[in-house]
Amino acid sequence: MTRKQRRMGVIGMGMAMLGISAALVLTAFEDGIVFFYSPTDLIEKKAPTDQRLRIGGLVEQGSVKKHSDGVTTLFTVTDTANTVQVAFRGILPDLFREGQGIVAEGMYQKAGTFRADEVLAKVTDRTRLIILNSPSNPTGGVVPVEEIDKLVAGLEAYPNAVILSDEVYSWILYGGREHVSLLNYPQIRDRLILLEGWSKTYAMTGWRIGYGVFPENLFPHVERLAVNSYSCVNAATQHAAIAALEGPDDDIHKMVKAFNERRELIVRELNTIPGFRCADPGGAFYAFPNIEGTGMDSQTLQQKLLEETGVAVVSGTSFGALGQGYLRFSYAASSEDITNAISRIRGLLS
Repeated sequence: MTRKQRRMGVIGMGMAMLGISAALVLTAFEDGIVFFYSPTDLIEKKAPTDQRLRIGGLVEQGSVKKHSDGVTTLFTVTDTANTVQVAFRGILPDLFREGQGIVAEGMYQKAGTFRADEVLAKVTDRTRLIILNSPSNPTGGVVPVEEIDKLVAGLEAYPNAVILSDEVYSWILYGGREHVSLLNYPQIRDRLILLEGWSKTYAMTGWRIGYGVFPENLFPHVERLAVNSYSCVNAATQHAAIAALEGPDDDIHKMVKAFNERRELIVRELNTIPGFRCADPGGAFYAFPNIEGTGMDSQTLQQKLLEETGVAVVSGTSFGALGQGYLRFSYAASSEDITNAISRIRGLLS
């Protein structure tokens, strides 16, 4: 088999954007360049800042420090206070000890989003970190721009509260929604941490590569943690990531279109199951139906579906106590598989 045939075989294995990245990995191995590289150089030097970050060039080339590590490429811009206590959290129930996190009540009942005034009412002078995830895992919720505007304005009264914005699903939006990055708010730029990556947009989850934008005084500490935890991204993965950034976006749009069709399918089908109520998710690729009408708690129904129908879902309590009464469904599957899975569940519960 020729080098070109091997490369085209990889491309044919999946979506074009993933295939192109895989082809670049083969090229990297065949050219021998995987053995001679600086872990901070490839993406930093070969990918333009605005393409690499996909945030409209808001982080200027001259103000950025970089470090490629095992999961993230770290970028810094400004200065901020340290982080101590949590005011809002979305999907990491075990990250903080009991009593340290203040959860925005009712977020699950509001299609996975929240009202800014409800969050601000829980913020105090002791608040040190606010975590936002929009579009959201597990709910698929998208925070409206007017709520983000209110939240940012309200946080001006709490200058010691750092904001961590997880925007990894920023390209996967439906119904004409547009992503609002917190980097668009200069008044919080000096205390903002942004996390993004290749996993969702480019279907590169297993490649373990992404980036973060950090305030400058946090950068040395995060870099030290990264270097001692997972060192750096291997060269082949960096080349694949560069190919994704420099390539066309056509396949991203095709992927989102397919997700939207599956989203409409799964929401419609879930709402035909006795005891289920499912709102329309605005982004990501998750549905988060309320299952209280079944008379079972989330963990019980999760296990029952797995053992009796072969359908794997995630209990809402895996994402925190407020997830009780909910299940997370992923529609990153074929329409046929989704229809088959819902049919099995409906048959069990009817």
